[in-house]
Amino acid sequence: MEIDAKDSTTLKGMAILAVVLHNYFHLLSPVKEDEFSFDPARFHALLAAIRQPTEAVPALFSYFGHYGVQIFIFISAYGLAVKYWDDEKSGVAFFWQRIKKIYPMFVSAMLCWPLFLILRAGPNGAVEFFRECIGSLWLTILGIQNIVPHDSLPPVGPWWFLPFILQFYALWPGLRRCIIRTGTVGMVILSSASLLMTYCCNDFLSARWHINLLQTPIGHLPEFCLGIAAARYGFLPSRRVVLAAVGVFALSNLDAHFWLLSFSSSLVLMLAVYPRIRGIVRQSPKLSMLGTLSLPLFLVNGFVRRPFVNLVFLNHSWLLELAFAVTTTVTAVWVAAYLYRIEGVRTGTGPGILSSLRGFRGRLAPRMAML
Repeated sequence: MEIDAKDSTTLKGMAILAVVLHNYFHLLSPVKEDEFSFDPARFHALLAAIRQPTEAVPALFSYFGHYGVQIFIFISAYGLAVKYWDDEKSGVAFFWQRIKKIYPMFVSAMLCWPLFLILRAGPNGAVEFFRECIGSLWLTILGIQNIVPHDSLPPVGPWWFLPFILQFYALWPGLRRCIIRTGTVGMVILSSASLLMTYCCNDFLSARWHINLLQTPIGHLPEFCLGIAAARYGFLPSRRVVLAAVGVFALSNLDAHFWLLSFSSSLVLMLAVYPRIRGIVRQSPKLSMLGTLSLPLFLVNGFVRRPFVNLVFLNHSWLLELAFAVTTTVTAVWVAAYLYRIEGVRTGTGPGILSSLRGFRGRLAPRMAML
C-alpha cells in the first residue's frame, strides 16, 4: 500500500482528533499518560478507571490519545522522503520553504490566543500571564524552547510540537544524506542510537536542566526512520512484526526498560490497523476536514479548551465533562477553520471546509440541546 494524499489527510484527521481529546481529558481525568515520563502506576490507574462506565472514555483518551503524535511524526518523514528525497536544495532554502508554511498560521493563532485568555482570566489576568510567559513564548517562536535549560513546556502546552518539528526540518538535509549513503543499516543505527541516548541521558537531563529528549527529534528518530522506510523501501509491518509490536507495547506500559519502545511499537500497530479500515475511513468527509485543519487545530486547541475545562472543574459531572469534550472540539475546529481561511493555506479548500462545518453544526445543535 502506498500512502497517497488522501491517506495522509485521513491519518492526520484521526490523529488530531485523538490528540485534541487527549489534551482535554488529561486535565480532568485522574488517569495520566506516559508521554514524557514513565510511571507503571498510571497503567494500573487506567485499568481501574475503565471498569467504571462513566470514567472509561476520559481515561482511554487521557492515557492513549497522545500516541496520535506518532502519526504526525511518521507522515512528516514520509512526505519529505517522497517529495524531497532527490532535491539537492540547500539546507537553508529547504528550511525557509518549510517555515513559510507554518509561521503565518502560528502568528494568526497567537493573535487569537489573547481572546481566550481574557475569557479565562479577565483582562488583568491575561496581561499578568503574558508577563510571566513572554520569555518562554519567544523561545517557542525561535524553535529552541525545548533545548534551553530550566525551561518548561510552552505557555500553550501543544506548542511543544512547534520547536520539535522545526528542529526536524533543520536536521532533515543531514539525515537524508546519511540514509542515502547507508540505507537501512543507517536507519537501524540511528534508531538504536536514539533509544540508547534517551535511555541513558534523559533522566539526568530532565533532573538537572529540565531538558526532555522526548520533546526533541532525537528522542523520536525511530518513528522518523519508519516514515522514511515506508516511503523509500515500501516498509509495511509483517504479521510477525505486528505480533512482536503487540508484546512490546504491552510490556512498555508495565516496565520502564521497555517504555521507550512504546512510541515506535504503537506506530507499528496503527500502521497495521489502518489498511484494514482504510476503505471506510477514507470516505469520511469529517476526518478529511480534520486532517486538512490539523495544523491550526494543533495550534489553537490548547487555549480553546481552557474555559471549558474551568467550567467542568466548577461544576463537575461526568455528563458535563463529555458534553464539553464535544463543545471544546467543535469550537477548536471552528477557530481552526477560520484561521485556515484567513491565512489561505492550500488556497481554495477553505470555503468547502466551512460549508461542511455549517452542515455539521446543524446536525449537532439538536443533540447538544438534548444534553
